[in-house]
Amino acid sequence: MSVLVSALGQTWEPFVLILGLLLIGNSASKDGLFESIGARLAALPGGGLSLFVSMMGLVAVVTATLNLDTSVVFLTPILLHAARRRGIEERAFLYGSIFMANSASLLLLGSNLTNILVFAGRHVRGAAFSSAMFPAWVASIALTTLVVAAWCWRDLRHDPVATDGEMPRVRSWLGFAGLAVATLLMLVLPNPALPVLAVGVVVEVCEQLIARSPDVRTVLAVLNLPPLVGLFSLALIVAVVAREWSYPQRSWLRRGYGRVRASARASPT
Repeated sequence: MSVLVSALGQTWEPFVLILGLLLIGNSASKDGLFESIGARLAALPGGGLSLFVSMMGLVAVVTATLNLDTSVVFLTPILLHAARRRGIEERAFLYGSIFMANSASLLLLGSNLTNILVFAGRHVRGAAFSSAMFPAWVASIALTTLVVAAWCWRDLRHDPVATDGEMPRVRSWLGFAGLAVATLLMLVLPNPALPVLAVGVVVEVCEQLIARSPDVRTVLAVLNLPPLVGLFSLALIVAVVAREWSYPQRSWLRRGYGRVRASARASPT
């Protein structure tokens, strides 16, 4: 039982943090924050390459602050829409969004589930982790952008069509405020999971009150609980097996080895 409690203590935090970030990401998406930023980037002067680079920067920032899952779910449609709006082949934007969501998930502990699982028991402060990972984060972003741009060079050489029309506005700034607070918590606290979840819940509740039309189904769809619960169960099983194998098995092997040596000494030659 103590092994299960120990494994649970190491495993729960990453998944709670992911839930909080997904709630904040959902709020920012409903506010139109991602759509507004994407539309403004799409309206910047320049060719297809400059649009692609600016969009990769957006994906990198959102991935680092709101987790790679949030980035893939909410930003991929925006990148594809921006490419179509400018009349550019969308292949670079599709693959770039997916690749960058993985490459840019190095900066914060909450950027990637693996980061938290690896460092959960070490109580590393987010600022120290980010300081150590910043050079690798910048290098991975630059390399991913260069590789995808070189691969899809012919598509990005196309001169984009000028865009007109009214820019989408951010309906409220709750999602942005939640994003800022969550990023600060992840930088300052060694264990930010519960505070970030609290921020996500507060932001989502405020969004529902402002909308005056509670939409629990959409929130549950964004959280995507079945796969998350499955991953949590798998991580918990692995943690329990690792503990059972590491400690009792080693002591059992040592005792067995000691008995073998004692028997060898006692046996006649």
